[in-house]
Amino acid sequence: MMKDAQLSYKHMPVRLYEFAPSFRYEASGNLSGLKRLRGFWMPDIHSFCSNIEQGLVEYQMLYHHYIDLANGTGVNYAIAFRVVKDFYDSHKAKIVEMIKYSGTPAFIEILSDMKHYWVLKHEINTIDGSGGICQTSTIQLDIKDASLYGITYIDQAGQMQNCIIVHSSIGSLERWIFSILEDALKKNPPTLPLWLSPTQVRIIPVSEEKHISFCINLAQELKQCKIRVDVDDRKEKVGWRIRAAEREWIPYIIVCGDKEQTGASLPVRIRGKNQIQMSLSELVQLINRQTFGMPFRSLPGVLVSKRPIFKGRD
Repeated sequence: MMKDAQLSYKHMPVRLYEFAPSFRYEASGNLSGLKRLRGFWMPDIHSFCSNIEQGLVEYQMLYHHYIDLANGTGVNYAIAFRVVKDFYDSHKAKIVEMIKYSGTPAFIEILSDMKHYWVLKHEINTIDGSGGICQTSTIQLDIKDASLYGITYIDQAGQMQNCIIVHSSIGSLERWIFSILEDALKKNPPTLPLWLSPTQVRIIPVSEEKHISFCINLAQELKQCKIRVDVDDRKEKVGWRIRAAEREWIPYIIVCGDKEQTGASLPVRIRGKNQIQMSLSELVQLINRQTFGMPFRSLPGVLVSKRPIFKGRD
């Protein structure tokens, strides 16, 4: 497609985004849960640049974005660079700046000469529960493929030139889910990042007849503050519902009875920590600080009893 495109230096960089199913014929003994699959979803960006300088600027911009995304998941990771020696000698300062931006351990392999289509590439490797690595995000600075496939543009002098291509991907969705779950299981108790938790606050009424209206109103106030909240109105004992919330890894649990209906503070059970008393506004501020700048999507309903029940086969 890009071979047939009429490109000018004024268009550069041109970025093409692709999100499609990918397939890899892995041997059955190599398959491993979400870490190594035969089919997976991979979002890719291919940036077509006018020269090596513009390509490196694009590389740095994508690097910063992917590091920000990796940091947003809260997982532990390390970075592995591979770079041709001549390119490394000329651009060492920019590579060091990128490593400093990530603030995480990095390994640099320097190649004596050009062996691939790229002069610089790196991978973000997350660390699983057993200390193994899982490759996720990658970026490659490609200086060969444009000439191989006939992808050209017209420069300022009106001459045809080959592009520099920056190939990049945040990594497969399945591997990031694997990495997030592995990182959650390292904690005691297992905990997802707050912004990713399906339910951030679970409210439990002591009595459905006496306290349900208060709990629903409380949930609506939290929902208006962009907090994912639900009310467990199921006809079960309070202790059972608390354990159910803990099995779902819910970060904040509030049990509401007569005292909470008439008081100014709420008993907030924080996952992995003690129960503390705080006002509704204090809880909102605490959650908003922890989720600031992260994506948000509201839950479709409030009452847990209205959700379908899924059971595995016997």
